[in-house]
Amino acid sequence: MPIKKSAIKKARQDEIRKQRNRKIKLNFRSKVKAVKEAAGSVDIKSLPTLVAEAFSSLDKAAKKGVIHKNTASRKKSRLSKLVVKSSQPEAKKEVKAKTAKAKPKAKKKAAK
Repeated sequence: MPIKKSAIKKARQDEIRKQRNRKIKLNFRSKVKAVKEAAGSVDIKSLPTLVAEAFSSLDKAAKKGVIHKNTASRKKSRLSKLVVKSSQPEAKKEVKAKTAKAKPKAKKKAAK
């Protein structure tokens, strides 16, 4: 336990901030999870609203400093890719067919 008055106040502030940050993290994680589940299921109609809510909560978390802005941007980008992929099932089959015919890798030369 801290002894000095300023250290006691700092510990109190840290606890409050920790609880606030947990709440914000829980909020955006649950919304991102909901988008992932909706993208995996057949329920594509509710997807645009879920994505908008997830993007909003990620932006708020970044604005408040809970996560870095680049982290929020990366998560939003990956969610967008997931949504596009899930909304076009025919495109998935074409991509898989193209990747199946990959070229063999060239052998590395031994260092002298």
